[in-house]
Amino acid sequence: VTSTNTEEVDSYLGTIKIYPNPSQNEVFIKNLPESKAEFRVYDLSGKLLMEGQILEQESISVTKLPQGTYLLEIQAATYKVTKKIIRE
Repeated sequence: VTSTNTEEVDSYLGTIKIYPNPSQNEVFIKNLPESKAEFRVYDLSGKLLMEGQILEQESISVTKLPQGTYLLEIQAATYKVTKKIIRE
């Protein structure tokens, strides 16, 4: 996404897929608007638990997280999106 048009960016963000959710081992991220992004995983109190870089259609291991609900933040140069994920 190279446009700064908010409508256009929003339409790309709606195509990001995170699955399976809930997950026991890893979550896959598909359809990122850019080929490279950073991710952060927070608990519901806002504490940062994990961070790193992802490439399009890459997975993130959640095996070290205890069972619960988390916030997955994905950020690149032109967007930032946060999705809820559940670790079973």
